[in-house]
Amino acid sequence: MVLGVSLSLFFLIPEITKIIPKLASHDTPWLLSVSWLFNEFKAEYVSISPLLLCGLLIVIIGLIDDSHGLSPFVRLVFQLATTLLLIFSESTFRLNISEIPAIDISTTALWIIILTNAFNFLDNMDGLSAGLGAISTIFIGYMALLIGDFSIAFLAFTIFGALCGFLIFNLPPASIFMGDAGGMGLGFTIGALTIKLTNWGAISSDPILQLSPLLIASIPCYDVFTVILLRLKLGSHLGSVTKII
Repeated sequence: MVLGVSLSLFFLIPEITKIIPKLASHDTPWLLSVSWLFNEFKAEYVSISPLLLCGLLIVIIGLIDDSHGLSPFVRLVFQLATTLLLIFSESTFRLNISEIPAIDISTTALWIIILTNAFNFLDNMDGLSAGLGAISTIFIGYMALLIGDFSIAFLAFTIFGALCGFLIFNLPPASIFMGDAGGMGLGFTIGALTIKLTNWGAISSDPILQLSPLLIASIPCYDVFTVILLRLKLGSHLGSVTKII
């Protein structure tokens, strides 16, 4: 999935952008529209660069965890450090729900970390994490197109395409799973994209609309909290609960 997204963003889109003007010489409407969209994406690409870097760091942490096994505490520390790096490197990846910056930063970090672990946890069932990720990214991309944020839209649709390709092998009976690298990387990216959507123009001016993008990813959060509460109610050992993260 990481390879598919990376090739699309860093190789295919730049190459297609060079080819389209030659094909659109006859004023073909849809080609001109595609060319315009790609150019808009290139103009706004810098705004998601910090997310791509931090997302790669999360994937690397997941790979280390998959191969060597990290304790939940160490993993959480790395997740928090990467999330804070994203928040401070790009202000649009931060909720603006109060007048106190510390509250906004804490709430943003909590949301992204919860989603990072939620999608990772859901990867224990065939097609569940990737399926919810595909649903989330298609809605994120559609909402981003409606408000005119092409950087979010292109990244979301690219991830959606990678997830569709992955789901071919992940649907029951699954032959592959995302592992910690894929699950945490997917959750981190979706969490950050939903946060960025809340800061766009007309959305950020309305308190109700501002939180609406977060509802896209509410189902994984609900699932994780439900499992935690059920395990606590049944008297499971705390260690079985911490395995969620």
